Amino acid sequence: MTSAVRLEQGSNAWHKHRALHANASEAATVMKVSPWEPDTWFKLWQLKTGRMVRTGAAPCLRRGADMEARARAAYEKLTGNIMQPMVLQKDGWLSASLDGISFNGDLILEIKCPPSGEASHTWQQAQAGSIPEHYYWQLQHQLHVSDVPTAHFWVFDGEKGLLIEKLPNVDDQDRLINTWRDFWQYIETDTPPELTDKDILLRDDAEWTSAANAYLAAKEELRRAQESADAARQALIALADHTRVAGAGLTVTRYWQDGRINYAAILELKGVHLDRYRAPRTQQVRITTES
Repeated sequence: MTSAVRLEQGSNAWHKHRALHANASEAATVMKVSPWEPDTWFKLWQLKTGRMVRTGAAPCLRRGADMEARARAAYEKLTGNIMQPMVLQKDGWLSASLDGISFNGDLILEIKCPPSGEASHTWQQAQAGSIPEHYYWQLQHQLHVSDVPTAHFWVFDGEKGLLIEKLPNVDDQDRLINTWRDFWQYIETDTPPELTDKDILLRDDAEWTSAANAYLAAKEELRRAQESADAARQALIALADHTRVAGAGLTVTRYWQDGRINYAAILELKGVHLDRYRAPRTQQVRITTES
C-alpha cells in the first residue's frame, strides 16, 4: 500500500527515512548497474547500516539539486503539468523521493541536469529516445512505489530540455523488487554481502607505500627470525632426553594433551542449531601479500 510521507527532501528527517528504506535512487546499485558509488551491494550495505558515512554528493547530484526547481518550472511551462515534489513509501520498506507528481496522482516526474549538458551521455541517450539503464531502474522503482501509469523523464541543460515518457514494466518491477528482497536480507540479518572487485580501493600514494614497505620488511624479518626459532626449538627437543629438562633459563617438558572433540560426529547434536551458542560477530582484519 502506497502512502505519502511528510518530509522535506534533503532534511535530517529525510536522511533518516532513507536510511531505513529501500530507495529509488539506490535501485541501480541493487541491480548492479550504478556508475557511481555506492556501486556494489557491500558499499550500499555499509551505508544502510551506518558503517560508512557518505562524504558528499557527486557533482552531477549537486547540480541536479541546485537546478531542480528551475528544471521543474521549465517542464511545467512546456507541458502544462503542475508537479509537486513528494516522498512516498510502500509496504513499509520501499520508498521514492519524487521530483514531482501531478495533483491527480496519474503522472510522476524525474529530473536530470547533467553537468556537461548536451555533451553528456544522459542527454545523448535521451536525444536518441532512450534512458540510461541505471535511470531506467530508478524510474521502475518509482512507478512501482507510486502506482501511477506514467513517468516523465526530463533532461534539462539549464536552458532547454528533452522529455521521454516511460510506462511501468511489471516483469522488470517484479525482478527489481525480488532483487531488493535478496539484498534486504543482508540488512535484516546485519550480514555483509560478498565482496567484489569493485570493493577494493587501490592506493599508490607515498604514505600507503611507505607503510606497506615497512610492513613487508618487518614481515620478512619476522619470517627469518621464526625460521631460526624453529631450528633452535628442534635442536632443544632433540637434546631433551628426559620428561622435563631445564637449564640456561628455559625448560623443555613432554606432556600429553587431549584431542579436539569432533562435534560433527555426535549424533545427539545433529539438527541442533549451534549458532545460538555462538559468540557475537566481531570484525577481523586480514593482511595478505602478493606472491
